[in-house]
Amino acid sequence: MSHVTRPNGCRNSTAALAVGLIASFALAPPSGAADLAELLHSFQAKQAVRAPADAPPALSREEAAQLWDAFLTAVVKRAGEDSAQEELRDDLFALLLDQRYEIVATLAKATVDAPPWLAAQFGSSWERLDPLLDRVATQLAPEAAEKYRRFLQSGRLMNAARARGWLGDSAATPAKLRELAQAILPKGGADPLAYDTAVDPELRRVFDFEEPLAPFEESPLLGASPTAAFRFGPLALLARIAEGAGNWIVPAASAASSGSEWETLVKRLDNWVPGGERELREYLPIVRKMLDGTAREVAERKLPPEHFEIYRDLVATTAWQESCWRQFEKRGGQVAAVRGPGPSYGLMQVNTRVWRGIYDSRSVSSSIEYNSKAGAQILYRYFRKHALRAKEQMAPGGEDNLARATWAAYNGGPGHLRRYRKTGTSPHLKAVDTEFWQKYQAVQRDDEAAFFSCAVKG
Repeated sequence: MSHVTRPNGCRNSTAALAVGLIASFALAPPSGAADLAELLHSFQAKQAVRAPADAPPALSREEAAQLWDAFLTAVVKRAGEDSAQEELRDDLFALLLDQRYEIVATLAKATVDAPPWLAAQFGSSWERLDPLLDRVATQLAPEAAEKYRRFLQSGRLMNAARARGWLGDSAATPAKLRELAQAILPKGGADPLAYDTAVDPELRRVFDFEEPLAPFEESPLLGASPTAAFRFGPLALLARIAEGAGNWIVPAASAASSGSEWETLVKRLDNWVPGGERELREYLPIVRKMLDGTAREVAERKLPPEHFEIYRDLVATTAWQESCWRQFEKRGGQVAAVRGPGPSYGLMQVNTRVWRGIYDSRSVSSSIEYNSKAGAQILYRYFRKHALRAKEQMAPGGEDNLARATWAAYNGGPGHLRRYRKTGTSPHLKAVDTEFWQKYQAVQRDDEAAFFSCAVKG
């Protein structure tokens, strides 16, 4: 739409009118007035032009990102709770994940100031959020549905005013977003803009996750000298015995991910930073056993055998692709979780910003068992609710497409599901997907020689 340049005074008056209109519309939307110009004219006829309010305190990009994430999480969570349709809940959660991935990507670029960035995020998400909330409203009783209609009409006004430039950088301020969210939230509830990193059991329940994983004991290596910690730690003797006796400590591949053997296995891995190829040859089979056991726990009884085999190999390949099989590394003379952008941590590079409220960020970075289970659960969700639902196995390439599509979503969000077979995918992402595909095929072949291609750097 065209943008008409106005004198500053006129622009400020229009902005003031738009702000007032949106605020009043959220409480009592006028009936039958869908055209923004008509609404604005009606509002102008009823009220005198007011001076614009004082500018709110400047937000940093990080503050804006947290505010936007909190707003969208509160709205999506409420809508998911009100929806009786599993696929609609899946679509709502996919929107939330895609927006969180977008937050991570834009913060990494750090090229846009917070106010215009916040307005742009509102605009980019509205196209997907609007029809989803409209679908929720159609399922509800009239009184509850009216709250969604009010939310949608107010949001449409905000977005239209933003698109026309009437509100400038104040198109999506904290006050506006808070008022908008409160249109559908229960009265007297928590602040919809509060950003909390704790696990939210209700968020998990609404979007069909199982009971939250219990926080795991932190690795004793963290913050310590890796050499001293492993040499003199409680598992040092056990490690030396295992080094000379082969893999007798490793449980059978069919062993459940619990019991004394399992505890011994994960404790050993939590006390170990492999320092080279020789040590990696001892370390890697133990990690593979842990990953296989984790895959069995998460999905063996939920997927057909042919799909489970693909999923199991996918879990192992993801650990290879994401971290070269490692939870910890030596950094600055101490042991720390392997860290990638985002931030992403550990064996499966679980992005704690994207998965805020679903997984415990401290346990993700401090326990290889917790990290592997979180990553395996995420992969299973993408596998079942996205790759299978989209029938990726029906495209050229067959059943293995399920692994390729699932990992693409794991790497970039649900919106990346089909990127491995789409034209127009960036050269960088094509190279990343090709690297994953080659590793996945090596895992299928059980190509032991290829597993050591990523040397662990000490």
